[in-house]
Amino acid sequence: MALKQVSRSAFAAPGQPSLADLIARVEAAPDLPRTTRQNWCWALRTVARVAGKAPAAIPAHPDFLRRLMGKAAPGSMGLGTGAWNNAKSLTGKAMAWAGLISIPGRYQAPYTPEWSKLWLLLPSKSALAVQLTRLFHYCSANSRRI
Repeated sequence: MALKQVSRSAFAAPGQPSLADLIARVEAAPDLPRTTRQNWCWALRTVARVAGKAPAAIPAHPDFLRRLMGKAAPGSMGLGTGAWNNAKSLTGKAMAWAGLISIPGRYQAPYTPEWSKLWLLLPSKSALAVQLTRLFHYCSANSRRI
């Protein structure tokens, strides 16, 4: 069963699967032992719960998850250090199993040609460019026209 290619994040690339997509794939995998499926799904849901987001709102992208988990406060959710380390480790195993560890590039949608042309008109590495980058990704991901 392939991962669904529908992302619910407004900034994610259109083909980027979410944690919800990964959970669905793990749950439906007949080749995985039941306890492995349960443990991996627990880990993916735990990462989402600690982040305060629905699994469907979190891109299953290694760099995004690494940053998200780095800022997480699992203690505030009643999760001990050992359980959090276990959740992070099992999330990595599920990502590797699904072939998502080696996703190239960014989790955000690339600029469409129209937005890319406008981007090139901005002074590079300027404060203005930094401030507009999320808007450009959002507009590109949602097929907004200039």
